[in-house]
Formats: sequence, structure tokens, C-alpha cells
Amino acid sequence: MCSNSDRPHEAAFDPDVAELPLEVLLDRVVDPLIAFNLANPAAHVLLNSADVSPTVAASTRRLHEAVLQRIEAIVGARAFGLPPGQRARVARVIFQVFKGLLSLVLSSQGRERAALVRELKTVLRRYLEPIDRLDRRR
Repeated sequence: MCSNSDRPHEAAFDPDVAELPLEVLLDRVVDPLIAFNLANPAAHVLLNSADVSPTVAASTRRLHEAVLQRIEAIVGARAFGLPPGQRARVARVIFQVFKGLLSLVLSSQGRERAALVRELKTVLRRYLEPIDRLDRRR
């Protein structure tokens, strides 16, 4: 992917987002990633396609690993008491939820798309709230 493709990821995964309230954090991460996928339909295909050349598969795998590391860093900054294995698991779940619902979001338009984006954020928020509260109580 070209360097322009990294800009939404840089904005979405800016280290400062970890300090934001959870709802604002989700807006700052999810919205640019959806906008990127809407502007670059091939990105979604690469994100979910198993039927690609070995070269493309290797590049896609590196991208997935980079995204997972960024998600894990945000989770770790918010819930620093989570053991590393659990942080990695939470990051994988977040990534899979996003990937799973992204197809629905991209295939819809207008109000329905906006409603599905809200649903995606609700799922992520409800999954993350108990994790997010772990260190906030201490």
C-alpha cells in the first residue's frame, strides 16, 4: 500500500487516543478506518481475502500484524494491568469484530450505513467497557 494509505491508520491509532473517553476513542479509531475502506475498496478485499498471491498475502499479513500491534498498544495503555497474552487476545477480538462488521457497513448506504457504524461502535464499546474499567477502579 502506498504511504497515503497509512494516513488513516496513523490518525486512527495516534497514541494520544488511548487517553480519550472510550466513546470518543472509538469515534477517532473506527471512523477513519471506515472512511479509508470506503475510499479504497481493494483494501477490504485484501483484508478478508484468502485467495491472493503469496506476495500479497505476506504484505497483508504484515499489515494485519501492524494493526494488531497498534490496537494492543491502545488496550495496554488503557488497561495496563492486563497480562500481555490477554492484551493480545483482546486486540485480536477487536480486529475480528471490525473485519466482520465492515462488510455490512461497506455494502450499505446513507442512514443504514450510519446505523451500522453505530452498531459496530456499540459492540466494541460493550466489549471494552469491562476491560476498560479494570484499571480505572484501582
